[in-house]
Amino acid sequence: MKQFSNINNCPGTLAPEYNTYSPTALRRMFNNKKISHLLDFSLDKSNRLLVDENIGRISISGMQEKLSAIVEKGRVCLAPEGVQSHYIIKPAPDNKRLNYRTQMPANEHLTMQIARQVYGIVTAENALIFFQTGKPAYITKRFDFKWGLSA
Repeated sequence: MKQFSNINNCPGTLAPEYNTYSPTALRRMFNNKKISHLLDFSLDKSNRLLVDENIGRISISGMQEKLSAIVEKGRVCLAPEGVQSHYIIKPAPDNKRLNYRTQMPANEHLTMQIARQVYGIVTAENALIFFQTGKPAYITKRFDFKWGLSA
């Protein structure tokens, strides 16, 4: 798995001097569970069938692909069929016609952090997470169900 030595800010709160999620991000995003900012999979051809099946199970509108995810054993992973997802992962779109598409996850995350931290707007909890290849994805905590102690 590729290591990321160039992370200098929390991929959740953007707080400086963190090379993974800060305690605040872990509390807000993952209910205080220690979670890696690295995914155990990538979007390459070897995982495409699994990813495509996962995308087909989520019923959230919009053009951008969305993956349903859960936390299991300290990692964010794709939600198995029949399991309620707790998170939505939005990778950068594949559409080659979109300029700066690889920066879309970071742009969405930064926009949400500005809304929250600068303007005090209540937003869904969100962060960046990274595929094995190092490519970032936007991750957001679902708010359309009740979070219990086991989530």
